[in-house]
Amino acid sequence: MMKARLYRLALVAGVVAVFLEGLGAGVKWG
Repeated sequence: MMKARLYRLALVAGVVAVFLEGLGAGVKWG
């Protein structure tokens, strides 16, 4: 149970990191 929860948390963190990186690049180049 705990491992699955940590995996989901890491997955969400990765998606958020990619989204923020893309958003920052969009603001920088836009």
